[in-house]
Amino acid sequence: LVISHLSGTLSYLREDRIVVDCGGVGYQVVVAPATLARLPEVGQAVRVPTYLKVSEDAMVLYGFGSEEERSLFEELLAVNGVGPRVALGIVAAVPPAHLVEAIAHGDEARLTSVPGVGKKLAQRILVELGDKIGQRGWAVTTSSSGAPAGEVIEALTGLGFTPAEARRAARLALQHSGEGAPLEQVIKEALRLVNER
Repeated sequence: LVISHLSGTLSYLREDRIVVDCGGVGYQVVVAPATLARLPEVGQAVRVPTYLKVSEDAMVLYGFGSEEERSLFEELLAVNGVGPRVALGIVAAVPPAHLVEAIAHGDEARLTSVPGVGKKLAQRILVELGDKIGQRGWAVTTSSSGAPAGEVIEALTGLGFTPAEARRAARLALQHSGEGAPLEQVIKEALRLVNER
């Protein structure tokens, strides 16, 4: 069984999951905070790339901000010791182009900066995926690092905003600031937007 994406109405969202209503059926999807920040408001149309993980006792849908994130998630799951939660954390914390670059260049520090990824696991990811990056046709680029939405949300909730306020402000700030904007600039923009309301 493969469910590669869901298209429907966003009917519910929480810190780590959403529900997408597709023709009267609500599908619960586990997502990272960075993905939440990029979603529209509840009640709006949404399309979410997904991966269905089937185990003995459960079936869990994982959702992503892009097809590239899902593809990298699948590659990470093939690495011994990487489960769905860790893989989701990695693709949410490191934008696809930067993750491909980190793997291609053996950037262990970039991987260990992700919660749940220690030195040994980072080394295993680099060894097992290093050769596959070029073979899979992933483009290795050197781009300036932008602010991940998850970091913006985390900073705003640390300043006392509710998760819903933080998600809304982060999404708008990322749209206004443009791709590749530094974290500090995006947080300032988010604070400005929140204070205008």
